[in-house]
Amino acid sequence: MNWKRAVSCGALLWVLIFFEVSILMFGFKFDSTNSYYYLAHYPLAVILIAIASLIYFRKAKAGFDKVFLLELLLLLLEFS
Repeated sequence: MNWKRAVSCGALLWVLIFFEVSILMFGFKFDSTNSYYYLAHYPLAVILIAIASLIYFRKAKAGFDKVFLLELLLLLLEFS
């Protein structure tokens, strides 16, 4: 696993989710107590995680163990 590329994809994911949450909160006026916020945020977060994974694995050949480690790292970076 290329840790430098994985962490940079995680940082990119964090920035994209920051903008996504900002758009939901300020653009659509959803607050974190509104259930519509969570209905919109989690599917968008899954899509963004999938995009970050595709960016990471664009040049790498990976087995299940590497995919699992990357997804775990991305989830940890997202919820930190």
